[in-house]
Amino acid sequence: SRAENFAVLLNSDDLCDIMSQGAYYWTSGTLQDGVDDGYLVNFYNYREYLPNYLWEINSRSKINANLKPTVFYKPEVWISMAGLFETPIQNTGYMLRQDFLDELNLGNAHDVKTYDQLHEILTAFKAAKDETFWPMMIYSTFELAAFNWCGFSTTPSTTSLSYLRVVDGEVQFCGTTNDDKDLMTMLNQWWNEGLIDPNWSSYAAGAAAIGTAQANDKLGCAIMTPSTVAGDEALCINPKCQWEPTQRLRKTEDQILKWGFSTGDNNYGSAIFSAKCSNIPLLMTFMDYQYSDSGALWCNWGPEGELWYYDADGKRMLTEFALTHEAGTAWLQDCFCYNELGDAGIQLWTRNYAYEGGERFVAMFDTWSVKGFYQGDYVWPAAIKFEDEEQQIINANRTDANTYFTENYSRFFTGDLPFSEWDSYVQAMMDMGLATVLEIYQEGYDAYIESLS
Repeated sequence: SRAENFAVLLNSDDLCDIMSQGAYYWTSGTLQDGVDDGYLVNFYNYREYLPNYLWEINSRSKINANLKPTVFYKPEVWISMAGLFETPIQNTGYMLRQDFLDELNLGNAHDVKTYDQLHEILTAFKAAKDETFWPMMIYSTFELAAFNWCGFSTTPSTTSLSYLRVVDGEVQFCGTTNDDKDLMTMLNQWWNEGLIDPNWSSYAAGAAAIGTAQANDKLGCAIMTPSTVAGDEALCINPKCQWEPTQRLRKTEDQILKWGFSTGDNNYGSAIFSAKCSNIPLLMTFMDYQYSDSGALWCNWGPEGELWYYDADGKRMLTEFALTHEAGTAWLQDCFCYNELGDAGIQLWTRNYAYEGGERFVAMFDTWSVKGFYQGDYVWPAAIKFEDEEQQIINANRTDANTYFTENYSRFFTGDLPFSEWDSYVQAMMDMGLATVLEIYQEGYDAYIESLS
């Protein structure tokens, strides 16, 4: 695995000059320890070689106040270089089978705004289909990103107890709140009504089971990303298959969302750098080029004639080789050019849709926009940092509570735990050490607010 490979390189003191996503695999203390022990570069000391990178971070920070604290370890300690989208997006969300909506005269998926409207559609789907059809899928972890259940102001990801929010000055963990209880109550109702696929626990990110259900025409609502839609439609046994996105769902049409969205600047890519590199200024110059206009174009598209060409209007379009490759267009681009899943740099994400009809999929991102009804009141400030000793206490006290959370949260969804046990469920985590963790976070938040005044 990549983690094992990284560990071997670290133990042999033979780190690569550039390590994509290396921060995720660093386990020898904190990243600061990596700098102090001479393994990693603090590229704050080489900032004069990074004009393009700093222009991107500084200009975006005028809109996204959380960006600098997210990408800079400390104000004068910069260890992991961030991968960025060319323009901010949220790239996953719920979609409905528009061809099913058309058959039942249920309108347009783009007009679905609330959970009640979705519930009515799922109920109609179930009534119209046979017993092998399931109106909706959910992931085994309930959430892959922070925003698919945004109307409940929480992120119910059972991967870990890690999402923080602040409500009226009180720090809370998602997974422990009354909003979580309300969400699980709704989903338990949908589960009992047979609206959710009983194979939900097998639906992990990228799981083949999801693609199989979609290809066999057995799902009416799924979390998807626009880059996979064309392929999913082509593989479906129903030639009329058409997926279209709903809006970001809310409890009511006039609800102002308070949680779940940043401006969407960061993609999944990043890089850390070896302090043993023989020419760190040259390394930083090379990395900075990828944040320039010309560098981003080259890294994302490669040379003309391989994956792209200019059409009669002077637009870059994908070649037949790129569109028909057995690896899939998006994955081919990630392998040949900039890979947003691993690399630092700027992702020109619209490259995935540079073909006739591709504008349909670019428009899907607009449907998911929350402009006009998002304020972010509950967002945890990324500028709050903790000393190493505090972080060690947090990690030690969260372990048992995290295990309990991942094992029990979903049991409310299936009904294996009655909602009369909700308070006991929360208190059990507090007794396991989560109360100590929250106390540290609360003190950090209070000190941060006081510093602003």
